[in-house]
Amino acid sequence: MFQRKSKVIGIAGIAVAVIAIAFAIYSVVGSSQPTTYSFNDTSLKISAQFGESIDYADMTSVQLQNDMPPNLVKISGANLGSILKGDFESNGTHLKVYVDTSVPPFIYLETTNGLVVFNDQSAEQTQSLYEEIQQRMPSSSK
Repeated sequence: MFQRKSKVIGIAGIAVAVIAIAFAIYSVVGSSQPTTYSFNDTSLKISAQFGESIDYADMTSVQLQNDMPPNLVKISGANLGSILKGDFESNGTHLKVYVDTSVPPFIYLETTNGLVVFNDQSAEQTQSLYEEIQQRMPSSSK
C-alpha cells in the first residue's frame, strides 16, 4: 500500500512539473510574439498576449518619444529582455506597455484610463502608426 501511494504521489508531482513547464513555455512564446495594431470605426486594437482596445473618444493626447519612461517596474505581464508587455509603473505612475525597447521611437498615448506606451516593429512603422492615431483622435485632443 505504501509503494502504491508513493507511486501516485510521484506521478502527480511529475504531472504538475510538466504542466508548469508547458505554461512557462506558452508564456514566453506568447509574450515574444510581435504586437499588432488595427483600427476600426471606433477604436484602436492592440493585439498581444496582454492586449486591449482603446476607443478614440478616450484618447486625450499622443506624443512620439525617443526614450522610455524612467524606472519601469513590472507589475504584471512580460519583461523578456527588450520586450516589455503588460502593466508597469514608472515613478509610482501606472501605465500599460507594449514595446520592443531596442526599436525606438515610442508612442505615448494618454487616455482617460491612463498612459499607454507602445511601438511597432520598425521606426517607420511606429511613425505611420502614430500618424494614423493622430488622424483618428478627437480633434480637440491632438
